[in-house]
Amino acid sequence: MYYPAGTVLKIYHGAFFHYGIVDYFGRVIHNSKKHFEVVIESFEKFSEGKEVKISKITSQNPSMAIKKAIKSIGNPYDLFHSNCEHFVRFCHGHKVESKQIQIALAGAGAIIAVILLHKYRKKNS
Repeated sequence: MYYPAGTVLKIYHGAFFHYGIVDYFGRVIHNSKKHFEVVIESFEKFSEGKEVKISKITSQNPSMAIKKAIKSIGNPYDLFHSNCEHFVRFCHGHKVESKQIQIALAGAGAIIAVILLHKYRKKNS
């Protein structure tokens, strides 16, 4: 399958998506949890045989996104501050954030609140 350079691809991994940016040669630049850094790999290695979808993350200047991505090769991976989603958003000039992390933290907070409320009610019954 052909994807234009600068396209952000995503692969679903059960509980989250993994993101990468297509370069001029069909390879994918991504911040890899597996390699603990930004790497450039063939489309096949990036996809690992999983279904690949096009992300809505994009910009008016995909060439700049590719330049930023290439300059970032070797930068370290960090789940909360520099993961694959942070990486593609940074490269495309968006606010550096991870909606997936935000949703996970909000969900965890809600679960903790429910547990604490249950304990409080049980204690005061």
